[in-house]
Amino acid sequence: MHQFKSEISYIRVFSMMAVIIAHYLAWRNVYTFQIETIAVSAFLFISGYLYGNKSIENRKVWIKNRIKRVLVPFWILAAVLSIYLIVKGNYQFALRQIIESFFNLQGIHSIISIPFALGNGHLSGLSHCWFLTVIMLCYIGIIFLKDSRVEKFGDNHPVMLLLLSIFLHIAFCFINVAIGCFVIFFIGYFYRRLESTKKTSNSFFALITFAMLVVVSIRIVLKKYIDGECFYDFFIASFSSNICAIWCFILVKWICEKSSLLAAITAKKSWKWMDNMTYPLYLTHYMFLKEPFAPPPSTQMNICSSVVFGCILSIVSAMILNTIAKR
Repeated sequence: MHQFKSEISYIRVFSMMAVIIAHYLAWRNVYTFQIETIAVSAFLFISGYLYGNKSIENRKVWIKNRIKRVLVPFWILAAVLSIYLIVKGNYQFALRQIIESFFNLQGIHSIISIPFALGNGHLSGLSHCWFLTVIMLCYIGIIFLKDSRVEKFGDNHPVMLLLLSIFLHIAFCFINVAIGCFVIFFIGYFYRRLESTKKTSNSFFALITFAMLVVVSIRIVLKKYIDGECFYDFFIASFSSNICAIWCFILVKWICEKSSLLAAITAKKSWKWMDNMTYPLYLTHYMFLKEPFAPPPSTQMNICSSVVFGCILSIVSAMILNTIAKR
């Protein structure tokens, strides 16, 4: 069990750090090779993985706890930003943005284009929170999946279920619906259910590494010819990110199994604190490193100072948010 927690903890912390670093580099017009997309896929994978073998005694209580953990901190932050933007006065404030945030619809536009521009707007400082819509839909999916025929089918025919998920991933891309985030979540879910108790073998790790390199190579080649087309954007890019995320998880697991020191690190109070702060820090970093509180480029503050300033404020605000949300 300790081993399992170590792997999950490393993925959570590294994914959060990758997202923050990638966001900042992207704002500085530095190409990030979409490491933030891989990080999000890795987080979705472990989120599904965590619930693969867990039973849900009371579905209402379970989803209520997910809302408390995921949406309450988001709503608190959204309320604070809304008040700030209203007081500031020079911001074109839209009631629709508040409504979308309250109902957690801000990420719908990342999944599908629908009428009435639902999900096409966001509060300043919260545009990265599209992820919350996806993760809550995944949690709702778990409620219907647990002890269902689909779950039994996946347990008995994992290869067929995997092929079906790839087929659906391709099919939906032609109607501009992105389901890659959901696919990787439920791949993690079933991976946990089918996972062997044995340690990761070198041959299995080598096989996964080879598969990852092949998929990434194919993506690089196809990018030259079909970049911008729905098949590339909604399937090739998403599928390759998912494969990279799975490889990252298996890599961390493989390394942790060979090193007791790495498992011991996650038992330290400092690391547990950092692990506990990953989600609130994910929520708060954007508004201090990008908008609306980041120093404008016209200021005399250099890049190093702005990063330190933004990180300190992000951490402090994340600690405050985490404390308030737990009350």
